[in-house]
Amino acid sequence: YFWQVDSKVLDQDTVKLDYAFNTEGWHRVKLQIMTLDDSTKAFETFCQEDSIRIMSQENFDLALENAKNKLDSSNNGLLSNSDIDNMISAGLGFKLKPVYFNFDKSFLTKKAKFVLDSNIYKLAEHHNAYIIVKGHTDAMGSDLYNKKLSERRSSSVMKYLLMNGVAQDRIVEVQNFGESTPAAPNTTETGNDNPLGRQLNRRVEFQLIKK
Repeated sequence: YFWQVDSKVLDQDTVKLDYAFNTEGWHRVKLQIMTLDDSTKAFETFCQEDSIRIMSQENFDLALENAKNKLDSSNNGLLSNSDIDNMISAGLGFKLKPVYFNFDKSFLTKKAKFVLDSNIYKLAEHHNAYIIVKGHTDAMGSDLYNKKLSERRSSSVMKYLLMNGVAQDRIVEVQNFGESTPAAPNTTETGNDNPLGRQLNRRVEFQLIKK
């Protein structure tokens, strides 16, 4: 394990970061993991970065109260993407990263498992957070086929979460959208294929619910 905070490389090789921040504001935290693949005897490297905001207790309490006041009580406690982003920007909450899939596949890649492990850790740290799992595909194939493919992708994620310590009741609902809700355009403005956009659409994402 290799940790870096802002531009400082830390002399720490554990899975959990032990670090005291001395100043308020935004900080960039980077974790790099090097593993040995037993089958190929080759090293593989995984890297994850995130921004966190450090606040005093007084500013934290004030921002939390403001965030709570902005939640839409008519939405049954569901936090929309904008609500989540607002809470993150106030240094209060967190979000779960989506996992991405290879074309026409539903198995979890090593990178997807790494992301899920990070999400599982965050859920373990926030016992009042529940999730909706949402499966998606790109636009290659029929609507029916893609709906089934999104179901298989959600199922793969569900199984991994449950096998790695996430309680069944933390998963409130599973929704499968097929190709109907892309995160990026599947084609360019000229109508050509957009491989990068399709890659971003082959995903399972998570909506947080606060209870």
